[in-house]
Amino acid sequence: MVDVKLDDRMAFYAWVNSGSLPKASKYLASQGSYNKNTGQDWHFGSIKQASNRFILHNVAEARQVYKDHGSMLNEKQFEVKLVLAACKVFSRKNFIKWIQENQWALYYPMLINRRFPGLSEVLVYDNIMSKPVEDVEWSTVDVTS
Repeated sequence: MVDVKLDDRMAFYAWVNSGSLPKASKYLASQGSYNKNTGQDWHFGSIKQASNRFILHNVAEARQVYKDHGSMLNEKQFEVKLVLAACKVFSRKNFIKWIQENQWALYYPMLINRRFPGLSEVLVYDNIMSKPVEDVEWSTVDVTS
């Protein structure tokens, strides 16, 4: 089996520039990027997942790209998009790592709890929000409840 990985940046820009997942899939295929295991164009879900990974790891660039393309998202809507993407992309453990650098996301507990029931309360009650990231002893935070 061939190692198949869709480039996150390429998927994100293909989707933003084309305006739809079907068009992004066709564009990627025209650039020689397709699922080497199946020989088919990338599935829309694969493009969306890769785009979400790009957004989460390149927040400032993604925000600017959306603005440049006339996105109507305000700052709150963009934050909601980020939290939803993080909940879809990351496992519980990796989501907690992401929260370390994006503590503002804890202001959206209902979104977090849809994917990770009870996690936002655990993090908040352990005083995660009241401490700078570097002062939190993450190994002592109980996230199993």
